[in-house]
Amino acid sequence: MMPVCKETSKKSVVTDNNMMKVYIEQLSTAWARTPSP
Repeated sequence: MMPVCKETSKKSVVTDNNMMKVYIEQLSTAWARTPSP
């Protein structure tokens, strides 16, 4: 059971990293679109 849990957690970490990348990219795009005061 442990190896499976390890693999699952590893996969979820990779997914989280990808989600963060997409999230940051979206934030950057939003910032670029927003005119600075």
